[in-house]
Amino acid sequence: MNDLEKYWNGKYPQQRIVYTGRSMSKICLACKNHTLSDKLIIDVRTLVSSSDIMLQDLIVHNKLKAESNDATMLRIQKFVVRHLKYVGDDANQGVPEYWQFPFETIQTQIGDCEDGAILIASLALNAGIPAFRVRVSAGMVQSAPTAPEGGHGYCTYLRESDNQWTVIDWCYFQNSDVEVSDKPLIVDDKRYKEVWFSFNNNFAFAHKSFDIGTRLISLTRLSACGPGSSSTAIRP
Repeated sequence: MNDLEKYWNGKYPQQRIVYTGRSMSKICLACKNHTLSDKLIIDVRTLVSSSDIMLQDLIVHNKLKAESNDATMLRIQKFVVRHLKYVGDDANQGVPEYWQFPFETIQTQIGDCEDGAILIASLALNAGIPAFRVRVSAGMVQSAPTAPEGGHGYCTYLRESDNQWTVIDWCYFQNSDVEVSDKPLIVDDKRYKEVWFSFNNNFAFAHKSFDIGTRLISLTRLSACGPGSSSTAIRP
């Protein structure tokens, strides 16, 4: 582990962040006639896949790995923008907050903001980008100074060119036509506001623990999050 990795892995408090918006049905063992629904408790770090043969095949088939990590990340952003259709959780799953694993997003080719962010992060790790350079973040965004703020999930990336954090978004203010080295720094981008928490496959960062239930990001979802779609801040 190099000094840069140690710095970013230790800069912010690590917390217990779990997602509880999904459930699993099972047959009642007592009567065998009806089903029961058990809430699943999912460590958000498990949502980001670092070793997935399906993702690795996709990377090879679509030539997503480039000569540098920055160029690879741009190819991944372009791929997700091009191939993933934004569909809100209410329309997709009939629930307000449904976080998908990368394999689900790839096979359905639909998802909302955090699904695309988790997919981007997972593709990046499977393409060989170090985990300390990649995070999925959740927080508030604002399209203009007088516009209302809304909840959003997006990928952030510590780019190689200058070791500064930038946003790799696919649906809110996606800028896949801009080179990674030219994208705005997240500290300078006023559209991205308070960050509730961030995570990758190894760590979850926040100033307090989170239980992501049935509504969090979707509570104030921006319509700008997808084409046609109806705490203490922590910065990476």
